[in-house]
Amino acid sequence: MKVLVGFHLSDLQAEAFTFKQGERAGTTGIGLKSRLLRFQWIKVDGQPFPAPVARDATA
Repeated sequence: MKVLVGFHLSDLQAEAFTFKQGERAGTTGIGLKSRLLRFQWIKVDGQPFPAPVARDATA
């Protein structure tokens, strides 16, 4: 099964870390973190599916 999605992100941040094990032990890597806002489109095995409708957030 092949799943593809298009999405919108917010507050993208890069965080550095150091690998502890394996071939890359001791080298620096970068991890990305962000907030998922919504899915724009979804396809499963090439067939499009409707993206969920966003609800109004009440905070």
